[in-house]
Amino acid sequence: PIAKLWRQAYGMEDRIEFNFMDDTRKLPFEDESFDFVLTSSSLEYVPGDRGPYIRELVRTLKTGGRLLIAGTSNAAWPREVHSGTWILNWMPHLGPRIRAHRGENVAERGITFGEILDADRRLQYAPGGHDELDAFAGRFSGKFGPLSGAVQAGLRGLMGQADSRLQRTIEYPMEAFLPWLNVGFEKRPAAIR
Repeated sequence: PIAKLWRQAYGMEDRIEFNFMDDTRKLPFEDESFDFVLTSSSLEYVPGDRGPYIRELVRTLKTGGRLLIAGTSNAAWPREVHSGTWILNWMPHLGPRIRAHRGENVAERGITFGEILDADRRLQYAPGGHDELDAFAGRFSGKFGPLSGAVQAGLRGLMGQADSRLQRTIEYPMEAFLPWLNVGFEKRPAAIR
C-alpha cells in the first residue's frame, strides 16, 4: 500500500506496475523483457542455492542490459554485517550452529561475487558511475576520526592500486570483497564470458 501511495505522489501510475508473486524463480515476464533489473537487499535472505533466482532475473534481462545487485551483504567479507560477528561467513556449516547457540538468527547471510557470476555465465561485471571504492574509503577513514585530505587521497590511491591488481590477477574487482555488494553486471550474449 505504501509503494502505491509513492507511485501516486510522483504521478507515475501509468508507468509503474506492481507484481506480487509467491515464487520468484518463475517470473511472469517474457525472455529479455527489461533493460535494467535491480535486486536490493534481498539475495542474502534467499536460503540455499540462489542460482535459480539469479538465472530467472537474467532470463528477463535483455542482452546488453544491466543487473544491479545492491545492498546485499557479502559472504566474502570476514565480519557478518548484520550481527557483527567475525568469520562466521566463512563457516557455512558451523556458522548457523554458532549463531543458534548464541540465540541469533540462523539464516544464511550474504552472497559472493563469484556465486553471482557462476549462476549465469552470461553475466559480466560492469563498473558503474558511482565509485564504491571511494565510498568505502570514506566510511573506513571516518571510523578513525577526521583525516587529512592527503591521507584520504593516499587511502583511495592504495585501494585503486589493489583494485587494478585484483582485476589483472583474478578478474574480480575490489568491490567483490567489500562488506556490501553494490555491483552491476551486464548480460552478454551466450557465447561470450
